[in-house]
Amino acid sequence: MLSTKILRLKREDLVLIQYILEGYEGICSISTVDSRVALIRVTLMPGLESALSEILDRLRSEFNFEDVPPSCSEFEGKSS
Repeated sequence: MLSTKILRLKREDLVLIQYILEGYEGICSISTVDSRVALIRVTLMPGLESALSEILDRLRSEFNFEDVPPSCSEFEGKSS
């Protein structure tokens, strides 16, 4: 079963972080939830949670972003 993370980024980091994550083919899929507030949805493949966690930990050392609960009704069904 696929799992999802919502990340809130700085707007100026949005494209670069998406580009970096998309470079890890097969681990996750990235989509923009709301570009105005720099929210992305990261859908990760089963069994690769630890790999994505390691990637995000490395990115956090260079960029400031936070996890947002994916069940927040504010973000469900939104896409831009």
